Amino acid sequence: MRRSENINLINPATGTRPIAGFSNINIEMNNGEGIYDGLQVNLKQRMRSGFQLGFSYAWGHSIDDVQDYGIYLTNPQDNNNLKAERGNSGDDVRHTASYQLIYEVPFGPGKRFMNGSGALSRVAGGWQISSVGQIRSGIASTVLLGVNTFGNGNLTNQRPNAVVGVGQYAANKNVNSWLNPAAYSLPAAGTFGNLGRNTFYGPVMPRRIFR
Repeated sequence: MRRSENINLINPATGTRPIAGFSNINIEMNNGEGIYDGLQVNLKQRMRSGFQLGFSYAWGHSIDDVQDYGIYLTNPQDNNNLKAERGNSGDDVRHTASYQLIYEVPFGPGKRFMNGSGALSRVAGGWQISSVGQIRSGIASTVLLGVNTFGNGNLTNQRPNAVVGVGQYAANKNVNSWLNPAAYSLPAAGTFGNLGRNTFYGPVMPRRIFR
């Protein structure tokens, strides 16, 4: 997996950069790592008495040490501590369940009702009702800081400290209040935050379509 690293960050002790006269210099690395474990179950009822049903469930866990390339900035919080970047992937979805349903309406030629040869039978026949639905657990996300407490000028993917013993979710989670601000604190000057990547998950996402 690819990641970007800034090789010209400010030295907090001297206030200078390794390559004088230039600001940030980002280079592309191929030292990112990721793994995925998963389990999938599928059940299917073929067309019977006008019904067809399919159901699938997938459990998965994706772990990596770099944000999704091309969607997020991939720079690490600390170039000298890539191990701290290992955590849940940005697309880590633990549970996904989906179904597909087809129902043939019992009207028209060869069916139970209105099965004559007239125009009404032909108009009423041949129709289907279908539904597709999915529900999945939320996607992993990261709490970020807009400042750099270490002092090297890097503002990308900086994280706060996790407050020990304080839950990260709000007592009554809703769209306007999902996280508990008291669960995070600003790192001391000269240090990086100890919070990991993608430590909290968003809400469950249901989707259903009829046609």
